[in-house]
Amino acid sequence: MNRIELNQEVKKIFSEKTLNSLKKFSEYIESQNPDVIVLMARKAICLFELFGYLDIPKPKGEIVSDRILDLEPEYFIGKKIIIVDDTLIVGSTLKSIQDKLVSYDVEFQIVVFSVDIENWQKDLIIPKYIQEHYSPALAQVCDL
Repeated sequence: MNRIELNQEVKKIFSEKTLNSLKKFSEYIESQNPDVIVLMARKAICLFELFGYLDIPKPKGEIVSDRILDLEPEYFIGKKIIIVDDTLIVGSTLKSIQDKLVSYDVEFQIVVFSVDIENWQKDLIIPKYIQEHYSPALAQVCDL
């Protein structure tokens, strides 16, 4: 299967609404002109890889995994950082990342593709940008 055929097959998996949401999400990240894009866990990395399969331009910036957050704070000074997560369920992981970056006193924002509206603890964290709101109970009822 060549790249064009692969792209067509992958596009068949998603609704037009989801494809548009993925594009908007990528465009938002790009519009922020980040120096560093920190991808949370493997699923966020897969989300960025999906952009390639769907012919959605990947945002520019140094793309790294969340492991970079274990580095010394000096690495982050003077850089515009975007933390990207594919899904926010409760928010405890992103809250700990936020606390760490606040202590580093660097410019950052957290963006999330989708939020689990039933389990999300808004008192923990509110991302700068959310593309979609997701309801697991509704997904079960609708057999999504």
